[in-house]
Amino acid sequence: MKKIKVLHFYKCAYPTSIGGIETFIHNLCKKGSSFNIENTVLAFNKKKKSTKYIDNYKVIEVYENFSIFSTSFSLNAFLKFRELVEKADLIHYHFCLLYTSDAAD
Repeated sequence: MKKIKVLHFYKCAYPTSIGGIETFIHNLCKKGSSFNIENTVLAFNKKKKSTKYIDNYKVIEVYENFSIFSTSFSLNAFLKFRELVEKADLIHYHFCLLYTSDAAD
């Protein structure tokens, strides 16, 4: 059976950052490997770029050039993303929405 290749994209990754979404992505990738899914996570890192393997999936961190309102920017991310997209069957963008209710009580 052919492996499904999934590219996950988020602003930070486990274990460099340990938060709710990072933990969710980590658990998703860890469990997905048992279903013949090859996971790669692309994220930003404020200090350095790196590639590491964690629990049967790959984490690629590109150097963050700057950040505005918690949105990371990196010139290298565009190049790396393009390279990884060509190999992926599925792209999973992770982001959080800030929800406020304006409903009257």
